[in-house]
Amino acid sequence: MMPREDMAKHLLQECEWREIPCPHCDQMTGFCQLKAHEKICEQVTVECTNAECDVMKPRMEMTKHLEQECEWRQVSCPHCNDDHHAFKLQDHIKVCPKTPVRCPNECGVETINEEIADHVTNECPLTEVPCIYQQFGCQFLMQRKENRMEEHMEKATKDHLALACEELKLLQENNGVLSNRVSSLQDENESMFHRLFLLQEESMSKFDRLFSRLSSVEDRNAFLSGRLSDVQNENAAMSHRLLHQDEIKKPNKKTVKKEEKKKEEPSIPYTGTFVWKIGNVKKLLSEAKQGRSTVLFSEPFYTANHGYKLRAMLYPNGAKNENAGHMSIYAQIKRGEYDDTLPWPFGKDITFTLVDQKINIKNRKNIKDTIHSKNLLDSFLQCFQRPTSDTNKSIPGLSTFVKHDKLMSKSYAKGDSMVIIVDVSEATT
Repeated sequence: MMPREDMAKHLLQECEWREIPCPHCDQMTGFCQLKAHEKICEQVTVECTNAECDVMKPRMEMTKHLEQECEWRQVSCPHCNDDHHAFKLQDHIKVCPKTPVRCPNECGVETINEEIADHVTNECPLTEVPCIYQQFGCQFLMQRKENRMEEHMEKATKDHLALACEELKLLQENNGVLSNRVSSLQDENESMFHRLFLLQEESMSKFDRLFSRLSSVEDRNAFLSGRLSDVQNENAAMSHRLLHQDEIKKPNKKTVKKEEKKKEEPSIPYTGTFVWKIGNVKKLLSEAKQGRSTVLFSEPFYTANHGYKLRAMLYPNGAKNENAGHMSIYAQIKRGEYDDTLPWPFGKDITFTLVDQKINIKNRKNIKDTIHSKNLLDSFLQCFQRPTSDTNKSIPGLSTFVKHDKLMSKSYAKGDSMVIIVDVSEATT
């Protein structure tokens, strides 16, 4: 309900049920029903429901489009009943296995695509059949219906035999070429294997040399590392001593004379490794067996800078009667300049090595043995204490270091000289 003066405006503009024309077909309908009407209005433009098609038509024409015109509609093949898009149907029919076709030889037979090849090959009377000697060069052809193959085979026997012989000759020639090629490849293969063997031998030889050098370098590095450790320890001890000295005493005349005398003496090794070369080995052994030369002393040497002072002792025919026929070797600790800075008793390992003087280092068999000082301290302590005189008693050593027979049978006394290396290192046991 509303005032009369407002009713006209309501009827024309506001009433939900006022009638208005459809913008597509001009049919009058209520304002509130317009949207529902447009959903069924035959004049409204709609889009084709096939996803790939983008055609738009009035609703009244869309049914015909979907059923007869749309290229993307699904249609069934009239021969195999498979569904295809309309625009692809003709292409499918051409290759459809069920499509009827006539024999290409025009024999009058009609069959389907999937059977036509078998018909032409095995059944068609108009198909041209070749001679079985075609592969050898026979050009004879006949239609299947003529049935003249047996006649041809009888008449062309000589020709067929000639063709077969020619083919056999070609095969033999090719076989000869292939045999030669196989033989050549076998020779090349053997040559390659031989070269490979030589390369392997060369590689192994180089590897052995490199491995030998590497082992030598590693041994030398280990030796130098040990020496470096000794030097560092001795430097530390010397630094400690210098730091705790109250004053540096002025040298007196006696000390100066002593120093001058030392300068006149030959230099003493300080490396911890002493190389002792002894000549006239045969004469030395002969005199020792006669009792004229029973012991040899090496020059003294230091185990390191500011280290212990030692010398080696060699008994050419054994230190005792029961050791005759052997060389015995020992070491002695001598009074040194740095004894008051060193720890006592002496506890380092002493290794004696009789060098095999073969030219090829790989083939050398050095004779080596070690005195482990710490294992002897309980029984022979006095030998390892700080010397109170010029030289201590000899350290228990190697009474049967090497037999005379072995010494003279190998390269240990090469050129009538032998080399003994004395190496002092930190204790290992």
